[in-house]
Amino acid sequence: MATRGVATTITYKAWNTSTQQGQTGDAGNHTLVWIKDGTPSTPTNSPVEVDAVNAPGLYSLALTASETDCLSGVLAGKSSTSNVEIIERQVFFDHLPSAPPGTANGIATQSSVWTITIDGGLTAKQLLALIAAANAGKISGAGTGNITIKSINDDTTNRILATVDSSGNRLDITLNPP
Repeated sequence: MATRGVATTITYKAWNTSTQQGQTGDAGNHTLVWIKDGTPSTPTNSPVEVDAVNAPGLYSLALTASETDCLSGVLAGKSSTSNVEIIERQVFFDHLPSAPPGTANGIATQSSVWTITIDGGLTAKQLLALIAAANAGKISGAGTGNITIKSINDDTTNRILATVDSSGNRLDITLNPP
């Protein structure tokens, strides 16, 4: 799949319906239209024949970054040569990150995913530590108005401090993420 907003070259076929073969030497006779997300326009560049001997009838068209800034496009057209039809070509574009992995606007890497802010200004690593403590950490003060939940596998770090009422409803919470 092509990348959205990045210049690319696509190919299409010119087919002679009389000879049932690809039509060579016909690029100058092609009138093309690039239909970008349903809106037609004339392509910026002219078509070029790929290889008349080894790929008869195959032509290429260089699309600009502006022309590929769409979800999908269709290249269609006609030839002024009798009995030659342009076989339309549809292209779908992926919107990929514009930066290297692990950087701003890039794909998250195995290590960078833990530093992404998810909720309340907390990273994935911090939230996971709090979730682990809430589900598996040692609790002290249960049945009182002040509950302390320790970090898992660490009896010295308080991860969650909660003040509760007589029904156990949380009134105030202090989080201590790593």
